[in-house]
Amino acid sequence: MTPPIESGLREALSGQYDLEREIGRGGMGVVYLARDVRLDRLVAIKVLPTDVSANPDLHERFLREARTAARLSHPTIVPIYRADEIAGRAFFVMAYVDGMSLGDRIRDAGPVAPAAAAQWLGEVALALGYAHSHGVVHRDVKPENILIDSGTGRAMVADFGIARVAEASRLTSTGQVLGSVHFMSPEQVTNEPLDGRSDLYSLGAVAFFALSGTLPFPSDAAAAVLVAHVTTPAPALASVAPNVPRALAAIVDRCLRKDPAQRYQTGEELATALQSANVEALRAGEPDGDSVILADGDAQRLWKRAAELQADAVGRGALSGDLPTSAVPLLPRRLAADGYKLRDAKAAAVEAGISEQYVALALSEIMPSPVGAVRIPAATRVALLQQKSPTLLVGGPMVLEREITVDGEVPADAFELLVDTIQRSIGEMGHVSTLGRSLVWSAEGRSRQLHVNVIPRNGRTTIRLTERLTPIAGGLFGGIVGGVGGGLGAPSAALALSAFHSAPLAVGVVGGVVASAYLLARTIFVGVSKRRAQGMEQLAALLASQVEDAVHS
Repeated sequence: MTPPIESGLREALSGQYDLEREIGRGGMGVVYLARDVRLDRLVAIKVLPTDVSANPDLHERFLREARTAARLSHPTIVPIYRADEIAGRAFFVMAYVDGMSLGDRIRDAGPVAPAAAAQWLGEVALALGYAHSHGVVHRDVKPENILIDSGTGRAMVADFGIARVAEASRLTSTGQVLGSVHFMSPEQVTNEPLDGRSDLYSLGAVAFFALSGTLPFPSDAAAAVLVAHVTTPAPALASVAPNVPRALAAIVDRCLRKDPAQRYQTGEELATALQSANVEALRAGEPDGDSVILADGDAQRLWKRAAELQADAVGRGALSGDLPTSAVPLLPRRLAADGYKLRDAKAAAVEAGISEQYVALALSEIMPSPVGAVRIPAATRVALLQQKSPTLLVGGPMVLEREITVDGEVPADAFELLVDTIQRSIGEMGHVSTLGRSLVWSAEGRSRQLHVNVIPRNGRTTIRLTERLTPIAGGLFGGIVGGVGGGLGAPSAALALSAFHSAPLAVGVVGGVVASAYLLARTIFVGVSKRRAQGMEQLAALLASQVEDAVHS
């Protein structure tokens, strides 16, 4: 039975929209099918919950964000026609998509066939890439927000207008947390600054669900899922859906990497990979990797990405020199049937004017281990410093340190490449300075307090990385303990007091809620510190490899 239309809402919208029936309901409101009286067309109207409309800050934020999203115009984004308020209720009007959500499709018919999934996911990736290029991050990519148009078969992305409002209220709105928790990125859980790569992680979780019928982290406990997003590697898709083609499974696995720098960097890049998902990315090769056979599409991706990396470095002044030529002369080296040897692909890129360093960086991005793995040079003496002892209160170290020493003194002309590598790995420009013959790179923002020192001295080059995790600890414990503990503690105490008329019991309930929130924050912090330590080790090894190349070139 269709629920009755909310009292007073039909009257408030009369003369502009005729409400026909409810077609959806979620943590952030109710969706109605309506007819636009003036234009005589069907539309969908989403009305925000009364608690959101009653909160002036959320109310204003919703209107601002929805109006920003209304400027997006893309074939696979559900257009927003209007964002407004009537009788104190905030709402927005969007195009009506005659079809069903991807979530309903999976629940009704089970996992999606790989070909259809690759098509729909590619369409969503293009939509997200377009939005990201206009400064809009969705923040709530999930199956319910992907609509499949029954007429065109196209996937369309909805709810761009309320993502920030949902995020702002999620710590005190249990329904919203439970509705989106399975598709949240690690950055969202830890309250770090977000960019488009957060949406691509969420799309990876959607893809995992669509292709396997199961969730990456299928626990019913929201807290357990949040912790898993930050601390536990997602299972390989092939382990739960062996029928999915290897190339497509590898794309999904890459989207679900914890470190944003290891995911696809743009929606367009992900869409391109999905379009060629039926082509194997790599075939088994010799241990040195240079005899691995690349398919045509993979070689083209390698050259394109390497050229982009070098062009970007030149454009930012991080590298002096000319832009690479557009043509890569590889035809004489092509194997008759199998594609290209990796060593030939590298050599052809160099002939086209692309530096070997950027070919290696591109290879590490688009072709993960074993070929793209960073190997610590044989001539390198490694001294990884032990991290500081875990702090009892937060469960992990507040300071991380890593150090690697390489034989030989790196020349100053290699600093530009090292800085570019650091910035790409960390995702921040940072501050660069030199002290004598040493290079110092530092980031002192809300999300990172990291310092990288490259010190050539006494016939050696020492690479030292130091990071303070104080901002993360403050954000986690302040946000989760303050938000969850404060938001749920008082209602729980009031409920206990009214039900049992016991002040000590009410105090105990509050203490229990706060303690649970604290343990959740502590568990997440431990996972974040481990992930940051692993990232530092990988960066140190990559820098060591580049230093050794520069020393011996």
